[in-house]
Amino acid sequence: MIQQVLNKQLLQDILGAMKGQAQASVADERRATTDTPLDDMGKAEKEELLNDIETAEKHAREGKEETSERRGGESDISMADRNTYIPQSAELSNLQAAIEQYFLEKRADVVEESVDSDDRRGGSEPMAGSKLTIWQDYLDDRRLFNPFEQTDIGWISALFAQGVRKFRGRHKFIERPVRKDPIPFNDENVRMIVFGDWGSGIPRAQTLATRIRLELDDPSVKNWQKFAIHLGDVYYAGWEYEYKTRFLKYWPVKPEEKETIGSLTLNGNHDMYSGGWAYYDCALAEERFLPWQVTSSLFHMANNHWQLFGLDTSHDDAGLKGDQAAWVCSAARSSLKSVLLSHHQYCSSFEDAPREVIEKIQPVLNSLDVAAWLWGHEHRCMTYKDVQKIRFPRCIGHGGVPVYQFHEQSAAVPSPGDWEYRDYLDGGLEHWAKFGFATLDFNRDKIAVRYLDENGEVNRTEVIV
Repeated sequence: MIQQVLNKQLLQDILGAMKGQAQASVADERRATTDTPLDDMGKAEKEELLNDIETAEKHAREGKEETSERRGGESDISMADRNTYIPQSAELSNLQAAIEQYFLEKRADVVEESVDSDDRRGGSEPMAGSKLTIWQDYLDDRRLFNPFEQTDIGWISALFAQGVRKFRGRHKFIERPVRKDPIPFNDENVRMIVFGDWGSGIPRAQTLATRIRLELDDPSVKNWQKFAIHLGDVYYAGWEYEYKTRFLKYWPVKPEEKETIGSLTLNGNHDMYSGGWAYYDCALAEERFLPWQVTSSLFHMANNHWQLFGLDTSHDDAGLKGDQAAWVCSAARSSLKSVLLSHHQYCSSFEDAPREVIEKIQPVLNSLDVAAWLWGHEHRCMTYKDVQKIRFPRCIGHGGVPVYQFHEQSAAVPSPGDWEYRDYLDGGLEHWAKFGFATLDFNRDKIAVRYLDENGEVNRTEVIV
């Protein structure tokens, strides 16, 4: 990731420049002169681009972003917007991806390479990623466009238009898992690593993958069956280059283990912000995922005690596309305990829970013994009290997105939550919430769960029954 692209004011400034250029091009009804693909756009395409820019501006003004609840006053809000801006907007996320791809591909001379290491822990460069040298002074005095040409903005506009167009023409939804039978796993001696919102590619996310690898290589489980399961989101907008450089490059399962260690990944809202094309055609088609998940965002796993269902809550953002509840009910064995996995939450202490998911999943909750539901989306690790017959609702969305920890350790956990992991990396004035994951060890009718952080420390244990 290029760290400056996470600055909200920068995005707004670039949108303003894009809008001015697009307005002039539409008004003149002439071919643009930016020496970019923008030159070849017809009037209708430019009008569509202008509309998408205005939509992105509206979302930026509304200020809906993915971040922890904030403590303190305006200074904390400003700091978060300057360093950790992850918007819940397809248009703004595609803009972030377009800016980054343009500079990585067309202006690599002004991009400092990121370091593949785990020795950065927040501080003055929270992303510990690549940096644009021409923007060194931007955060102080916003001298943004002095070194830029209209060619820069033209390229960014063209890439932005391409991403948003894919979002509108999203990939076909695959109604059922392609595998005829559930993915089998043993009744005991099975380890599953579950983590969400990991696909940022920053060094701390790389470190998390190393910690996950240590759990897979643990000598005490050498002969166990193992799986790595991601709960979705590759940033900024699920473009192919993002999957290749942020997700597949650091995935904790080695290519030579593709038949022996299961690899599965759900789609998140950011995966679908460019239509899900790279999720389906790049991630699921990759050799480590193809044997297990084939080409569907849904999956089903089972042994003689447990059945797991991977749901798609992102093809329709915060929805439940198609008749997934009917699929679960028809495929399930009523005698087994069930675990649901999804990107979006069933309940939350800090955000609105997705109404469509809650309503559509009711037949499953009414007919099956749903012991646990694990999800991501919110960039936190949190456990909830039992709700709607679900005994263990859990959020595991703290895998790879840098956010501030705004909650004091001693502060009460809002209902329906009962515990939140609140440890942080101390960057002086900046408290960066720690990343983490969950290790699930299956032993017949019980699942022993450990919640670990990016340093490999165990924060909480429990047994799902």
